[in-house]
Amino acid sequence: MIVRIVLALALFCPLLRDVYAQDFPSRQIRFIVPYPAGGGLDVLARVVAEGLNNKWKQPVIVDNRAGAAGNIGAEAVFRAPPDGYILLVTTEAPIAVNKSLYRKLAFDPDQFVPVSTLTNAPMLITVNASTPINTLQEFIAYGKEKPGQLAFGSAGVGGRSHLSVALFEMMSGAKFNRVPYKGMAPATADMLAGHVNFVFGFESGLGPYFYSDKVKILAVTSEKRHPALPNVRTVA
Repeated sequence: MIVRIVLALALFCPLLRDVYAQDFPSRQIRFIVPYPAGGGLDVLARVVAEGLNNKWKQPVIVDNRAGAAGNIGAEAVFRAPPDGYILLVTTEAPIAVNKSLYRKLAFDPDQFVPVSTLTNAPMLITVNASTPINTLQEFIAYGKEKPGQLAFGSAGVGGRSHLSVALFEMMSGAKFNRVPYKGMAPATADMLAGHVNFVFGFESGLGPYFYSDKVKILAVTSEKRHPALPNVRTVA
């Protein structure tokens, strides 16, 4: 069950009414990413932006508006002219999740129009190499025997990196200590440095460290093993 729930969709979600004009695009397009530079979503947005820049022959730039679990960036797009030139590249959090977590939002999630799904990605349960844990079973046991002593970095309240751990706690009975960050890039950096013990992260941010001595990857949330990590077992 955890596999299906924590899989993430990255969407283009602009307010579009005039996007189908024949001369579109005739000027610069801006992708607003509601998380910090250097994270997986930011990297993905820049790859897509470069491809569309070459295709459209118009500049496509990435603008990072991090904070409040994606709400700051989503609000910026919500208040922009609905002409298709300012788009939101986001996870599901500000569009589908945050309206259930925040008493009041400065934007209406239902007014966004999904344009395209960019990727689906499993999560990786990854601990700092100095953490005395080597398997998922040991990870769960530690979280039960010493509740709250393992700290994890998450990208604010309501994001995948937060809710996936909350679901894991419900399913396993383990308890962990959440340390909020503006995005997964700084959370992952602190995990690598040993300031937090673990993250539920993604290949886009953790890929360079798959075979390093800085991390231990305990499990992957996909139904099958990750082809780049054939020796890492699935959560299931």
